[in-house]
Amino acid sequence: MPTSTTDFTWGVNAHDRSWNMLSTSQELDVAQSMGLKSLRVDIYDASASTMSWLSSLVTEASSRGMTIMPVILPDMSVITDESSGYAWGQQVGSALAAAFPHLTWEAGNELDEFAINDGTTGQSASDYDDGRYGMALGAIKGLTDGIHQADSTAQVAVGITGLHFAFLQRLASDGASWDITSEHYYIGHGDTQIPQELEGVISQVAQFNKPILMTEFNQVDGSMLSATEEANTLVAMMSTMQGLAAKYHVIGGYIYELLDEPSLAGGEAHYGLANQTGTLNPAGLAVQQYLASLAATGSSPTVVSASGPSTVDGAGSSPSAPASSGSSSSESTSGSATLTEQLAHDTGLSSTDNITSDPTLAGSADPNATVNFAVDGAAPSATTTADASGAWSFSPSGLSDGQHTIVASETDASGNTVSSSLTFTLDTQAPQPVFTELASSNGETVVSGTTGGPSGETVQIFDGKTSVGTATTGSDGSFSLTFSADPAVKHAYTATATDIAGNVGNASGKAYVGSTGHDHIVGSSGPNLIEGGGGADTLTGGSGQNTFTYTAASDSTPAAPDKITNFIHGTDKIDFTNIAGINATNGVPQFQGNLLPGHGQATLDAHSVGFFESHGNTVVLVNTSATPETVSRADTHSADMKIVLTGVNLHLSADDFHHS
Repeated sequence: MPTSTTDFTWGVNAHDRSWNMLSTSQELDVAQSMGLKSLRVDIYDASASTMSWLSSLVTEASSRGMTIMPVILPDMSVITDESSGYAWGQQVGSALAAAFPHLTWEAGNELDEFAINDGTTGQSASDYDDGRYGMALGAIKGLTDGIHQADSTAQVAVGITGLHFAFLQRLASDGASWDITSEHYYIGHGDTQIPQELEGVISQVAQFNKPILMTEFNQVDGSMLSATEEANTLVAMMSTMQGLAAKYHVIGGYIYELLDEPSLAGGEAHYGLANQTGTLNPAGLAVQQYLASLAATGSSPTVVSASGPSTVDGAGSSPSAPASSGSSSSESTSGSATLTEQLAHDTGLSSTDNITSDPTLAGSADPNATVNFAVDGAAPSATTTADASGAWSFSPSGLSDGQHTIVASETDASGNTVSSSLTFTLDTQAPQPVFTELASSNGETVVSGTTGGPSGETVQIFDGKTSVGTATTGSDGSFSLTFSADPAVKHAYTATATDIAGNVGNASGKAYVGSTGHDHIVGSSGPNLIEGGGGADTLTGGSGQNTFTYTAASDSTPAAPDKITNFIHGTDKIDFTNIAGINATNGVPQFQGNLLPGHGQATLDAHSVGFFESHGNTVVLVNTSATPETVSRADTHSADMKIVLTGVNLHLSADDFHHS
């Protein structure tokens, strides 16, 4: 993890095979002249020609003390669904990672843009087409699995464009995992609040509790409107990112892009740090000056390695110890053997709390040493081999959720033995937020629920695509949030919960609030809370459990009753909790049952709930007063509330209603 403003990777997007304007060596010359240490390049397949080209590029970059970050672009012409996407990704990812170990890869490029529905903001899971999303999900999972299966030391980045955090949230909820979260972000012209805007974005990217790489950034349209403005914007963005490195675990940034592309239209032609001949533009000169000022302090930018950032010296080599949190000290029986051990990814809310959803370990040992591992007091049963720089990685298998202690040990050629012990808590279960209560009045809404987990989990509530706020769970896993909401429009609330290990879970149901008008509300497939609100609403529950909530008697009156089209006895409930004047015992209202089994009139007792059947419907009546009310099938005006349920023989009972 970066610990200072100089412990950081700066690179540039090269798209080497797309241009053919400069040779590979010339492109590396241009990047190196600015002090940039890494090139992000496009990979389309694992063909022999790709392998040969990438091998030459990686070899030459390494000889210069630079790295290559390949971004693998799924072939959507052959991917038709999640299954074919996974098969393609696993095959290509494993082939590439086996041939090129110890690299940091990116699984796909702007796949959120591929999956998004036209005209949406991408800030809600429903903004993505299920078919295209499935193709992207399969490709990402296949690439990630294939790369990790072939090379346990590899790191895989998965990312988004702009504010499409819902895409990553949906990926996480569907079983995708990654090592680094990447982000593409472009600053608008004339922006005078770059640090504030950029931190706002990065702080949201940090919700996934992974190291962050800004794999594309620049000013919108590059230098098309003003070369000077682009240069100043880039330096401001770079300075801001480095300033946020320790706070949000930002480990680097890749400027978009190395060379101008004059064959393209509009701003796309003007993003280059250099022109097509390799001469630096004002933006490139500004980057060169900025990075030179860092080097003048005695430190250099860093290179992303399989085990984390490591500082590159003037000769282009790097020390063996990876930078990571949660490391433990080593104990040697004799000699100078050394060993470090830490979580490769401390995914928790704190990067040093040793609470994680990923048990992968990383550390340093003597070069090419064999490292042995003893898990939870058992005899050593697994090994890994450190690379030539001493870096190693180990993924223990079969660990259950809970606390574990893993002891790593190494014996060097001189017989010196060193060991290191690490205790951490593994938590792989994502929280499952569920809405349990809903109330709205006078432009204010209260939603409550539970995640079923411990205290300290963060729940973010969304109204459609817009976040309305966050709540933190109490000791019993419950949460509640009060916020303003326009009563003139309908609202559909969802929730996302993040636990202390960084696992993210989405609510399976929604909370709906109608407007002051006559609404038609249809629930989702999960457990729903539905409040019509304005009277004379038509409410249709989803296929799961539905709770129809009433805040005031005026929400559904004899003159303007709600209609519930598919109420199911024993599954759905009508909740009168927020209505005064109803007697209840243990959360169950005083219930009279069928008021009119025959003809004539009936008495609805004070503070009671009852029903009758008429003309194919079941009519629920409520008396909130202290005086009995006389009703008939033809005349229900004396009741305080009336709700019409479609259908008869619904077998209503007291347990179909709630009042706490």
